[in-house]
Amino acid sequence: NTTYYWRIDQVNAAGTTTGTVWSFTTAQTIKINFQPSASSVPSGYEVDSGATYASRGNGLSYGWDTASTQTRDRGVDSDQRYDTLNHFYTNTWEIGLDSGTYNVWVVFGDPEYDDMTNTMDIEGTTCTDPDGEDYFDEYNIQVSVTDGRLTIEPATGADNPKICFIEITP
Repeated sequence: NTTYYWRIDQVNAAGTTTGTVWSFTTAQTIKINFQPSASSVPSGYEVDSGATYASRGNGLSYGWDTASTQTRDRGVDSDQRYDTLNHFYTNTWEIGLDSGTYNVWVVFGDPEYDDMTNTMDIEGTTCTDPDGEDYFDEYNIQVSVTDGRLTIEPATGADNPKICFIEITP
């Protein structure tokens, strides 16, 4: 988070300077790329290489309910965010967040294979794959976190889902 400060000074009739300081904090977007740990990391992103939920030492806690070791770096898309992925199978992925409302942009898919239906549950909201098996599905939704964790898992109708990257903004 970045905090900005403003100070407004005024001089009263007696020549005394008074001031008021206002501040506000801008919330930073959390960006996580799902990829093998040895792959190059897109600028501004943190890495998720399939480890179980824990503190990552970067101020964030996130991960899988069980280790998800099926990360891939396909080497076919020039945008590393779309070129890397992890298979979801029946796993659950979570990130620790304060209670509140968040905008979530998440991309599911695989640049090399179109063998998945990415119908997913994102913090209680079912995002139904609009076009069936294809390369990518993107969801941009707003969710409310009330239990300290944003949760993503396959929903009914999912088939071989894969996740590429996520951006979360308070």
